[in-house]
Amino acid sequence: MTPTSSPTPGSRGPRAAELSNGASNFTLRMSVIGCETDVALDRTRDRYGRTVHPAAAEAARAHRNRSAVEAYRTHLAPHAEALLDVARLVLGELPPAQHLAGWQAVLDGLHASTVEIRRILERPADSGSEDGRAQHAALWPHLTVWADHGYIASSLADQREGGQHQTRPLAEEERQRWTEMAAAAQRRGALELIESWYAADGQPITLAYLVEDDESIVVALRGDPGAPGWQVIGHYEHEYEVGKDLPAPVPPGVLRPDFSRHNRRPPAPEMSLQDLLRDVVEGRSAGDASNALLGAVQRGCAAGPMVRLQELVETSAQFASALETVQGRQVAGRLSALSRQIEFLTREVHEAAEDLGATVAVLPRTAPPSCACARAPPWTPRPRTAAPRRYARPPPLSPREHPLSLTAPPAPAPRITYGAVLGSPYVARLLGGTLIGRLPNGMAPVAILLWATASGSSIAFGGLLSALYGLASALAQPVKGFVMDRHGQGAVHLPAALLNSALLVALPLAGPYGGPGLATALVVGGGLTAPPLEAGLRALWPSVLPDPRLRHAALALDTGTQGLLYIVGPLLVAALSSAYNPAVALAVTAALGLVGTAAVALAAPSRRWRPERSADRGAVPVRRLAAPAVTLLFVSLTGIGFAIGAMNVWSVSMAEHYEQDMLAGVIPAVFSAGSFVGGLIYGRRAWSGTATRRLIVATAAFLGGWLPLLALPAPYAAIAAVAVPGVFLTIVVACAYVTTDSLAPAGRTTESYAWLILSIGAGQSAGTALAGRLAEQPLASAALPAAGAVFALAVLLAARRRLSPTGHLQRGRHRRPLRGRHKTP
Repeated sequence: MTPTSSPTPGSRGPRAAELSNGASNFTLRMSVIGCETDVALDRTRDRYGRTVHPAAAEAARAHRNRSAVEAYRTHLAPHAEALLDVARLVLGELPPAQHLAGWQAVLDGLHASTVEIRRILERPADSGSEDGRAQHAALWPHLTVWADHGYIASSLADQREGGQHQTRPLAEEERQRWTEMAAAAQRRGALELIESWYAADGQPITLAYLVEDDESIVVALRGDPGAPGWQVIGHYEHEYEVGKDLPAPVPPGVLRPDFSRHNRRPPAPEMSLQDLLRDVVEGRSAGDASNALLGAVQRGCAAGPMVRLQELVETSAQFASALETVQGRQVAGRLSALSRQIEFLTREVHEAAEDLGATVAVLPRTAPPSCACARAPPWTPRPRTAAPRRYARPPPLSPREHPLSLTAPPAPAPRITYGAVLGSPYVARLLGGTLIGRLPNGMAPVAILLWATASGSSIAFGGLLSALYGLASALAQPVKGFVMDRHGQGAVHLPAALLNSALLVALPLAGPYGGPGLATALVVGGGLTAPPLEAGLRALWPSVLPDPRLRHAALALDTGTQGLLYIVGPLLVAALSSAYNPAVALAVTAALGLVGTAAVALAAPSRRWRPERSADRGAVPVRRLAAPAVTLLFVSLTGIGFAIGAMNVWSVSMAEHYEQDMLAGVIPAVFSAGSFVGGLIYGRRAWSGTATRRLIVATAAFLGGWLPLLALPAPYAAIAAVAVPGVFLTIVVACAYVTTDSLAPAGRTTESYAWLILSIGAGQSAGTALAGRLAEQPLASAALPAAGAVFALAVLLAARRRLSPTGHLQRGRHRRPLRGRHKTP
């Protein structure tokens, strides 16, 4: 800089405005050049943002560099160094503030760029030659520094003209009176904020309209209007009077100073939501829709629209927080919460897309649109007719009315109702028949116990027979499931029901003559031949209810009604034994089992049912069924059964401790009622997330429901407490069935369900046995159900990565093609 251009500290000549105007004109010209270059470069790219005309792109950048150099020579070169000197002088006069160091760094950077620009321009070169283009390309980064940050030097120079202090400050009493008036107007909503800036001392100044008696006055506020402590520092008839009185504004900040609007990166390839929606509409297989969804949520350089939206909201939250105002922080909190919700929604869409991609299915064949709906495209020529038609043409369909419109709102999915489930073909018959046929599961053990004691045997022997019946029934489940998967349900259900009914009827007839040995053999044989109705019904649901939403509701209803069997069954046996005798109860038990099984086995879905066959004919199903994931799932379910068995014994110990016999029956009944209610609630809607995630969450809630028992509650509190884990039991079992179905190999589903039932039954037996030994210790007895739930949750958490469905694509393996999702013809 020359000495003649140095301003003196006391000078307030017109050069400050002239210097500032030169920098402002250069910034404006650079903005125009940037817009023109963006338009030119857009013409060289395809729809995905990839450059397809590199020569034209290079020519556009060369023209940009040459125009920027010309703008610098015209507007900024004569004034750059003088402007920086004035800005430094003003910066030294400003009161201390935390932002001054940043402005000093900006001025130093502008000075370095000015020196480098002058050095490069000292070497003359022809603008049309290769050397000229290289020179202009070397100047471009330094010119953009002035274009991005030159406004700071201009604003600082304007401080010499505008002043740093208020010229007509209000007196203390007047300021207090106007502040009270403005505060009252703010409370009644009559203070409208219109503009804000920062003064040199770092305090925000805000202009507002104060409405008083239908008249508006411009007032200036110092401080944050959203926080207490602000004051009115001036009032004016018109806005143009403000600039003559108030301190001049200092340069505003930016969120990220390292970003340059003139050196932006080339736009990343991206797909619009309209294109993704078109992919779904035009798709034919589940993979087409899955790829569209994955394109919306993919991350990285070519991030999808949902990821971009999350980045936009999160960056906007950072911007709002950087305003350093109360309202800005409040808005930042809202935006941050929205960002987290979008991120959660993005993960859910990604998981749903992977599940959809793993669904190897195509759309069924559909008829073409009818003539009433289909309209000829506008380029189709009108057919010639002998005479013009006399009727009026129908009005054109709007985009939202057109059947093939991409913007038409999707038809809402029908609400899940149990009326719709039970109204589906065969559902009521299969569900009702299964419930009737499974009533012996709750009736037979009690009827056998009552018959044994009525026949003169001890309660211990009767209890042994009851336990043997339940144990034999559970152990035989996998074998019967294996046979059912090989030969169909008809080969198992009816023969098993006939043998089971015959053995139960024969028990009171042959028992007294054969002694304990014959009675034991008959009971064990009856347990071994109990029909596997529960596993069979679960295998039928996919063929009976193809709609997964209805199948979800049916599975929840089926699972929730299981608990009612162990309420109605013992009550029915007790009533029959009291009115007649235990032999009649055994006969009714046999008859109900035979009638219910016949209703299921003779139904068309059961007769036609055949297991799926694995595509790999050479696979060995037995080994595949014993996969680690399936084994860990069944091991975890033993903990669920353990909690149920321990709860039954704990209820008996509660009844003995408080001398209230009804507790032994009321507590399990409330637990079963809670399970039924939980099934009804769970089946009413489709839940987000995978079945494995829902299984883990429901198991954690099942565990939480047992924790109140550790406080040794009173009888009524205990009755209310057991309803909570009962509610989540149905969800746990239903999710376990869905997970088992996804993990089981083709052709082994019924056997897999049978192993699941055996796992719960084995755990229940273990829980009953251990709780019986600890029945005299109240705290230990109350803690056993929670211990079983803890075991189940721990195993599930350890195995959560293995519990992904076999044959499903794992996270991160569903990849889109590198060059877009569209196949080129």
